[in-house]
Amino acid sequence: MSLNNTPPTTSDKLVTFTDLANDPAGITPRLTLARLTNKHPITITRWVRKGLLPKPLTINKTQYFRNSDILAFINSQSE
Repeated sequence: MSLNNTPPTTSDKLVTFTDLANDPAGITPRLTLARLTNKHPITITRWVRKGLLPKPLTINKTQYFRNSDILAFINSQSE
C-alpha cells in the first residue's frame, strides 16, 4: 500500500475569514466561499440572484468573488 505524501495544493488549503481579511484585494472561488460559509454552492448563486452578494467575476468558467465584497457581506449579516 502506498501513501500519497504530496503536499497540499492551494485548492486543498483550508481558507479562513482571516485569510480574506489579510488580502481584501484578492479573489475567492465560489466553491471556496461555499465551504467557508458552510453552504451549498447553489446557495451562493441564490444569494447573488437575490442581491445579497455582488455578481462574481467569471474567469475560465469559474466564478470568483472579491474578498472585499465577501467581507462586506459577512459584516452586513452580523449587524
